[in-house]
Amino acid sequence: MRSPHNKPRNPSIVVVGERTAADGTATAQGNRHGNRHGNRQRKQGRAVAGKGILAGLPWWVTWVVVPVILLVVFGGLIASAVGFLIGLLFKILIAVALIAGVIYLVRRFSGSSSSKGDW
Repeated sequence: MRSPHNKPRNPSIVVVGERTAADGTATAQGNRHGNRHGNRQRKQGRAVAGKGILAGLPWWVTWVVVPVILLVVFGGLIASAVGFLIGLLFKILIAVALIAGVIYLVRRFSGSSSSKGDW
């Protein structure tokens, strides 16, 4: 709410949530039912409704039935993603082992010979 000393320069500009009285002072604008905090209560109600989808159900529905349904629906996708990641990690491990083996062999045979051009 604005004080009379803090009047807007242009009285035709109205700040959202306030309205200008006839004398130019700003007054709080309530909702249709006269509640000035109606907007905040509606937002809080919306948040509670979003969390309350499973609120009235037994615990076993939330913690057993819903995960089982999700695993049945998305099980193939989850299995293929996990299989892809395991396969990728295995290929990376094989590549690292082969590169390390080549580096080991090159250093072993190139360091033991007396001339570098002699194999």
